[in-house]
Amino acid sequence: MGGRWRQYKSLITTKLREANKKSGKKRAFKLIKPKNITNDEEWQNFIKYRTSSAFESRSKRFRDIRLGQQIRHTTGRRGYARLQEIMKKEANDKGKHSESITRVDVWIRGHKRKEGNPISESLQNVLNEIEELRSSECPPNDSCIKEDAIAKVLGTEKRGQVRGLGFGATPSRVDAQIQSRENVKLLEAKLKVTNDELSSLRETVAGIMKQNEELHNRIAMEDAIDDDVGDQVAVEGRIASTDPKATLHHMPLGKGYWKVWVDVVYEDINLCRPTDKHGTLNQAIGSTVAWIKDCIKLL
Repeated sequence: MGGRWRQYKSLITTKLREANKKSGKKRAFKLIKPKNITNDEEWQNFIKYRTSSAFESRSKRFRDIRLGQQIRHTTGRRGYARLQEIMKKEANDKGKHSESITRVDVWIRGHKRKEGNPISESLQNVLNEIEELRSSECPPNDSCIKEDAIAKVLGTEKRGQVRGLGFGATPSRVDAQIQSRENVKLLEAKLKVTNDELSSLRETVAGIMKQNEELHNRIAMEDAIDDDVGDQVAVEGRIASTDPKATLHHMPLGKGYWKVWVDVVYEDINLCRPTDKHGTLNQAIGSTVAWIKDCIKLL
């Protein structure tokens, strides 16, 4: 907004100077007056100052400074900020990361014509020095405006401006933003490490819990059919379910039965509840069977 207001005042000043050289300048001044200015006294003070010799001397001094500038950009009215957005869009279209576009990239492109050549020989030497310095750094130090290739070749930034970042950028603001981004990246890296460690810890805990569960679920099953055998262990296994409503081969267990896994068979005996697939313990190894809970002992 401030930049547009200065451009507008500059345009009005140019018209006032031209009108001041002609006869009938009072009428010309009245025609130049913007419609939104209602205070005639302020308008006359503005005319008096802008057509004075003191303002002319000051304007000439700044005009000579601009003419003496050897490093001129070619962005025109587009500016660095819009050029940066264009370059980021081009990077995304090529499958590259837009964050890789730095102020050094923008500054170099902003000082070249469309054909890729600079507007003067002196600028060519500066561009060559910046590009050579940047290529010699591995990786390029473009994250800090005090240590990148532009700062090393052209010097540190003055107050109120930052080369290659457009209107409104200041060294203090840019440093704060860079520091903030670096802190965010550091926190993201730490968060990733923490998440990885947490995932590994969860896997370890899950493995331990599974081992403990299997250990606590280890059982020994006695012969549930032949009473003459007594307390002799016929098989070792694991508890699959103690819920009477749990099903085994589409049939509920019912009261007095547990659903168990058959792991190790010491004596091949008939199942107390045979199925179409399994009639004996050996046939049921690696599968689940129904067993009378009074004939099951926890190991």
